[in-house]
Amino acid sequence: MKRKGAIIILSTILATLICVAGCSSPPETSSGHEKAGACNAIYYWKTQFQLDNHTKSFIGKHDIQKMYIRFFDVDYGQDRDGVFKAIPIATTIFRDTVPVGIEVVPTVYITTKAIKADTTFARLMYKRIMAMAKRNKIRDIHEIQVDCDWTESTQVSFFKLCEVLRDMLHKDGIKLSATIRLHQLKKECPPVDCGVLMLYNTGSLYNPDGNSILNYKDVEPYLKTELEYALPLDFAFPVYSWGIWMRKGEFKSILHKTDFTDTLYYRKADKRKYIVSREHYVEGHLIKEGDIIRLETSPLEEILKVKRLVNSKINQQPHCIVLYHLDSLNISQYSEEDIHSIYKR
Repeated sequence: MKRKGAIIILSTILATLICVAGCSSPPETSSGHEKAGACNAIYYWKTQFQLDNHTKSFIGKHDIQKMYIRFFDVDYGQDRDGVFKAIPIATTIFRDTVPVGIEVVPTVYITTKAIKADTTFARLMYKRIMAMAKRNKIRDIHEIQVDCDWTESTQVSFFKLCEVLRDMLHKDGIKLSATIRLHQLKKECPPVDCGVLMLYNTGSLYNPDGNSILNYKDVEPYLKTELEYALPLDFAFPVYSWGIWMRKGEFKSILHKTDFTDTLYYRKADKRKYIVSREHYVEGHLIKEGDIIRLETSPLEEILKVKRLVNSKINQQPHCIVLYHLDSLNISQYSEEDIHSIYKR
C-alpha cells in the first residue's frame, strides 16, 4: 500500500510538472493581453461547425486563440451489429474550416452510462478524434479534452480511462485535459495534465426560483475556504441562455430557441416565467396550454461576482479564460465591453 501511495503521489507531481510546462506555457508571440501569456478561449458545442459573420467578428475582436470544439459524445448503446458497447454519437459535421491561428482542442463528452459500462474505448476514441481532425484539415493538435460528470461511483472507471488515454497522447506529444465540476474540486484529481473549471450549469434545473446556469449562491458553498488544487486550472464562464420547460411542476426539457415575444403563444407571468397560452411545437416538443417556461440567462453581474470569488479562493492564476459557448444568438446579448470584462485578468 505504501508503494502504491508513493506511485500515486509521484504521478500527480509529474502530471503537474507536465502541465506547468505545457498547458500553462505562454504563447511564443505576445497577444496584447493585460497578463503576459494569457489566452482567450471559447467552447463550440454544436453538431455542425459553421461560423457566420457575427461569430467570425467575435473571434477577431476578442483575440480568441483557442477553441474547444466538441467532436462527438460517447454513450452506451447498440452498435450496427446489435452489440452493446460504448459508441460515438452526435458527431460534429464541419461545414466551415477553423480560422487560421486558432488552436483547436478536440473535446469529447462521455456519459456516465458509458463510463459505468465500459472503460476500454480510449484507443478507439483517440483514433476517431485524429481521423476527424485529418479529414477536416485540423492540424497541430496539442491537447485533447474529456468531459465527464464523474462521481464517487464512476471515479475509478473514469480515472482508468484517463490514464490509458493520457499515456497514448503523451507518446505523440499531446496533453490531456478534463473539465472539472465544482463538486469534483475536493475529490482526488483525475490523472490528466490540466483542467478547466466549469463555472456554469451550477444549479438545479428543478428549482423554480433558481438559475441553473449560474448563481453565486450555488457556487459559494464549494469555495468557503482557500483551495489548493493539484492540477493547473483554467476557468470557464457561461454566455448563454435557455428556457426550462415545466408541466405541473415536472421538468420536461431544455428549450434553446423559444421566442417569448410571440404573444399568441406566451403570456408573461413575471420577470423570468412565461405561461403557454396556446398549444404548439417547439424544437420537436408539443408544448401545451398552461405549461410554464422559465427563462434562464447568464447575467454579467453574476459572472463577474463568481469570477472574483474564484480568483480569491483558488490559489492559482488561470492561463486561459474560456467562454461557453460560441453562438450568435447568445453572444449578441453582450456588448464588446461586457465580453472584455469577463476575459480581463
